[in-house]
Amino acid sequence: MSHDAKLRGPMSAALEPLAQRMRGQSPLIRSVSRVAFMIEGDNAFDKTVRQVVKWMKNRSANIPAGAFDGLPFEVGGGGDHPAEAVRFDEDGGRLWAAILDDSDKEVARRTWVTEITVGERNGRTAFGARLINISRGEDVPFTPSRPGVVHGVISYLKAVADGVPLLDKVVPIENEDDFEQFWELLTNPNRTLPVIVTAIAPGIEPVVDLNSLPKRVSGLAHIVTLTHEMSWELTRRVGRKVSVYDGATRIYQPGFDPDDADPFQHGLWLSRPTDDGEARDRRLTQIITWTLTNSVRSKRIPEFPRYAEFRRWSDERRSKAAKSLGQSDPELISLYEAEIKQLNEAMDAKMAEYDDLLTAAEDDLSRAERLEKEAREANRLLRQRLEALENSMRANDRDFADEPLTKYEDIEAWAEKHLVGSIWISPKALRETASNGQFGDIGLFGRTLLMLRDFYVPMRRNPGKEQREAYEQKRQSLGLEDNPCFGNP
Repeated sequence: MSHDAKLRGPMSAALEPLAQRMRGQSPLIRSVSRVAFMIEGDNAFDKTVRQVVKWMKNRSANIPAGAFDGLPFEVGGGGDHPAEAVRFDEDGGRLWAAILDDSDKEVARRTWVTEITVGERNGRTAFGARLINISRGEDVPFTPSRPGVVHGVISYLKAVADGVPLLDKVVPIENEDDFEQFWELLTNPNRTLPVIVTAIAPGIEPVVDLNSLPKRVSGLAHIVTLTHEMSWELTRRVGRKVSVYDGATRIYQPGFDPDDADPFQHGLWLSRPTDDGEARDRRLTQIITWTLTNSVRSKRIPEFPRYAEFRRWSDERRSKAAKSLGQSDPELISLYEAEIKQLNEAMDAKMAEYDDLLTAAEDDLSRAERLEKEAREANRLLRQRLEALENSMRANDRDFADEPLTKYEDIEAWAEKHLVGSIWISPKALRETASNGQFGDIGLFGRTLLMLRDFYVPMRRNPGKEQREAYEQKRQSLGLEDNPCFGNP
């Protein structure tokens, strides 16, 4: 491994073989981003097709007027493929698929390919789009983005994912009703998209530009802000380690379980007083890049076929239709079949080339992901060891007087201050105590925990008669009994 690879870390090192191979090949193909969600409202299918065609025609002026009615078309484009669309109507459903190449305006021999699918069945309309980058010349770095067509679809139509609207702006969570809807989304076990949460706090600048973020990732994530009060409500429910507050931003991945959440799996970006515009821009780019990469890798976002598959199905249907209508003209049928065969062979060759490259990229990415997972696990273990050492040092250096526990909702902060390094209480137990604490004497409850810290833990760590007697004496002074757990009555 080269010195540069070592500096770039395990992910870059794992991708280095792929990069070396790609540098000697042409084209270099990357899946950049992908979206899939539902469109609601009257005539949703037709409105979505018209909105997509409007976006396409701004980039390929020769698209015919009939395209706005969902008719198939094929015109010259700016890359490998012409701008095309196919349509299927059968079995009570409709499907319209299109592809558009858009040549990069700054980098020669680079093309941005957008594939779009609109489907309707049983009155429900689904929309999907993917963006692919194809480079045949110099592999100049680029800033990833979502498919450009998504902006208009979300702005002018009612896009929905996970049962909630997808908007091109941040959704503020400001009151209890808002919070309950947010909580239902956050903990939905079937959620498909990440939730990007920024906590607003008085006098603290948010870690990202909240005007720019939705313009870059709406459709790929749910984007919300929490007021100061609502962020503390979230903290009360999930605990400090997996919460977000004081201007920070956290991305909660699908599958978030407040009772078993690893804080390192739900990325956190902190707001710092020393942050300048450059630092905020850098964090914004990190969040956008993570969201776009997740859209390609996520197994929860619904998948849809590549445009080449739709085109193949369309050609097969046209061939069958020509046979049924042109039996009296064998020569016409023969010519048509030859054209279809030639087209399919060209498409097969092109798809084989693309699929080989994409498969190679996916294989290397899978290996890189395994290495990344191993690195994350090693990092998690190191963090745990570091935290244990820090807690031990804090416990040994405790130079402040013990404070009484007076309110159950303060249990987490109180325990972190007074028990760290000696007693660990699970996040779920802390939340349950904060919400449903039922001890008759909360002061005695707090003194009992301090007694365990000062007498029981030392006795267990260094067993001996003196330690045992000290523990028993303190326990009795508090009027407590020491009975075995899970014992017979």
